[in-house]
Formats: sequence, structure tokens, C-alpha cells
Amino acid sequence: METPPTLLIHAQNDPVDPVDPVDPVEYSLLYYAALKKHKVPVEMHLYAEGKHAFELRRTEFPITNWPELAEKWMATIGVIKK
Repeated sequence: METPPTLLIHAQNDPVDPVDPVDPVEYSLLYYAALKKHKVPVEMHLYAEGKHAFELRRTEFPITNWPELAEKWMATIGVIKK
């Protein structure tokens, strides 16, 4: 099985605590490095704010524009038409 091109988007203030463990930014950095090592096309964007599960909800933070970023990325790699 081959790993498809990957877009990583991560909020650096994603909370990590023993009660509600979620993914620290280091996991995304490690995943990015592993994908690069195996020559999988990858793009990564880190945002200062956004916390966890930012999904499609609109916020005042730049991470709120990630769907448009994903669309542009998919067009750039030829998954969808520009």
C-alpha cells in the first residue's frame, strides 16, 4: 500500500494533558519527517492558535481558513481542477 500525498494542519496550542490527551505538535513534526524520508509528497502548516478539533467552525484565528488552503493544495497537486 502506498501513502497518498498528505496535508498536515496543526494548531500549536492544541492542549495536551493527562485527563484529555490529544496530539502535541511534535507528532505532526515526526509524521512530516517520516513522510519526507519515504518521499511521500507532504505539505505542513502550523498555526499558533486553534486548539483541538478546529474542524469547519469559523474563528477569529488564521487557522479558520484551512479549508481554502486544502482546496488550493489539492488543486496544486492535481487532485482537483484549479
